[in-house]
Amino acid sequence: MLPNGKNVLLLLSIALVCRTIAQDDSYRLPPNYKLEHYDVNLVIPAESFTANSSNYSGSVVIQFQVTVSTSEVKLHASSSYITLLTIQLDDGDLLDNYSVNSTTNILTLQFPDELVVGQSYNLSITFNSSLVTSSGRALYKASYTDENGDTQYIAATQFEPTNARHAFPCFDEPRYKATFAYTLTYPADMNALTNTAAASNSTDQTTNLTTTVFEVSPRMPVYLVAFVISKYTCTEGALEGSATAVHRICSRRERESRRSYALEVTPLIIDGLNNYTGINYTSSLGKLDQVAVSGKSGAMENWGLVLYSEGGLLFNNTVQTNTNKQGILAVIAHELAHQWFGNLVTCKWWSEIFLNEGLATLFEYYIADEAQPVFQMVNQFVIRIMHSILTTDGSLNVPALRSNASTASEISNKFSSYSYYKGAAVLRMIEHVVGREYYRSGIQKYLADNEYEPAEPEDLWDAIQAVTENQISTLPVDSNISAVMYNWIELGGYPVVNVSLNGTTLVLTQQRFLYSGSETEKTTWYIPISYTTSETGDYNEDTSPKGWLTPTEDLTITDFTNSSAWIVVNNQQTGFFRVNYDATLWQNLAVALQQNNFSGIHVLNRAQIIQDSYMLARAGLLSFDQVLRNSEFLANDDSYITWYPGISFLNYLLSRIGSTSTLGASLTSHFLALVETVANSVPLETVNEDEHVYTLNQVLVNTYACKYGNVVCTAAAKTLFATYKATFER
Repeated sequence: MLPNGKNVLLLLSIALVCRTIAQDDSYRLPPNYKLEHYDVNLVIPAESFTANSSNYSGSVVIQFQVTVSTSEVKLHASSSYITLLTIQLDDGDLLDNYSVNSTTNILTLQFPDELVVGQSYNLSITFNSSLVTSSGRALYKASYTDENGDTQYIAATQFEPTNARHAFPCFDEPRYKATFAYTLTYPADMNALTNTAAASNSTDQTTNLTTTVFEVSPRMPVYLVAFVISKYTCTEGALEGSATAVHRICSRRERESRRSYALEVTPLIIDGLNNYTGINYTSSLGKLDQVAVSGKSGAMENWGLVLYSEGGLLFNNTVQTNTNKQGILAVIAHELAHQWFGNLVTCKWWSEIFLNEGLATLFEYYIADEAQPVFQMVNQFVIRIMHSILTTDGSLNVPALRSNASTASEISNKFSSYSYYKGAAVLRMIEHVVGREYYRSGIQKYLADNEYEPAEPEDLWDAIQAVTENQISTLPVDSNISAVMYNWIELGGYPVVNVSLNGTTLVLTQQRFLYSGSETEKTTWYIPISYTTSETGDYNEDTSPKGWLTPTEDLTITDFTNSSAWIVVNNQQTGFFRVNYDATLWQNLAVALQQNNFSGIHVLNRAQIIQDSYMLARAGLLSFDQVLRNSEFLANDDSYITWYPGISFLNYLLSRIGSTSTLGASLTSHFLALVETVANSVPLETVNEDEHVYTLNQVLVNTYACKYGNVVCTAAAKTLFATYKATFER
């Protein structure tokens, strides 16, 4: 689609201008302000922690400047929840010339005189509001039943993406970063947590209300502001990078025994992120609280006060599984990665939320792998993240990573697997283009150059480009990283690379991968091509590009001298694309996989071959007969990494055809033959708590081995169930 690198840069500049215009609509605040500081004061009385009331009162003082002379200031205040009482600029008269748009929640203030560029102003607003009770968003109220059977109420926040405006008047856009100071008044028998540590406490004996003043936060967007007011207790541990800083795991008291795993892995994750980024967490904040919030779903990365569902943070070793433990590790790593990717440096607007979520997802797996190597999280990234989003992203009208989002619903829709999974996969691809060390240096420069500020994808590309300039030769001629990344970010979908053999020459072409339908205009990409052949002997270890498919040029490989040799394109599946070979190359590859040690083909590429084959067949680009031939090596493979897509494929076929039909019976026999070796390697009755992936494989394989009639599995299942019925012991 883009003719060459130089024209790409021109089109990129045009697109940026057009995108800015498209998003400067009625839902957006003007880009005319420089935010400095908020003082937020909320009073939540005891009655609001009952079923009878949810009301609270508050005030906010916002220190800001204007960057253009104006007599009009726009910010956010929800007309559904906030009743404005007084508005005052500095020591001027109370303002009565204002309006609130109930659709956009934009509060427009009209001042009698123009504000002066570069002068700091204090905007003071008093208001009444109410805790949200219909959903877990904004400043909301939830309840739980304690160990005595009594109902306990809490107040907590979920401001991302556009809910801070329901709690107090604010500039509710991610680019508007400021420091925050909080004063919270609440019932004396409860406690309050915010992003920062408490500076002072005082209790009014008459009202039985406690007022806590908190330390000033780092510069951050308002969506990261967080409070929890509850009767929760906390368990404390040391925090890496500081002799004095602490981290705490908090929950309702009766869940205290379940905090130990989170308490154990948090310092390991923080240490890994400190080391990778070169910026210590404690350079911004001296404390980290992670709270299991009753009734909450998901998790929220508020700086210094990370909020989770109870199941996302607390681990009960008696009843929960290795899958639960891995999920807890992953979500903690994801939210803590956000302390750098999203909190320290924030996407400028929600259309580019993949910059926050993609990096957090990538480092969720990288840092979790470092913290718990036995989990093999780097390999699991490919089968859980890459394969999942490659499956999802194969339809015609899928969204681009960067696309316009204006309304609250459009913004919420950006928090999808595309931003998280595809964002992470594309960011992983560029890491392997430039190399791990250059990528790490680029990430460090990106964070250092943009700390406490908003950023755009171009800032990341420029940082990586700067540290690799004139030092690597893996990019296409007349291009740079911004040009290479353009279509990956601005357009939906992804390519399939077609590999055909012509004598001893390989020709690689590209087309968009689609399950059905066709494009009105052909989409093409810059595609990094790494590969391994039976003649090179590097067995998929080198993931740097040996060549490129460009938007206008195919790729020819001429060092393929043996027409019976095999080739694997996309070493360790580091590129975000599928690969389809011609009939001869597929057959050569299927034969190679049947040889000793799978001819040295990397486990991630074996998983890729299964998943690519299966999805190419679903798209009508490959016969299911060839897919079955490609999967025959599974009879000798006991790896969880290959069986994860293998089970998916075989179960898909059997569920579609029906195991009781004639064809289904034949496929069932085929499946049982393939699964025998791996099932014997992870017998149902043999527990190995020290081998995490063993247990994952054991559950995966035996679930379907038993389902389709593996006699060893079914016999073991019956014996175990009989024992459980007799003893009630797991």
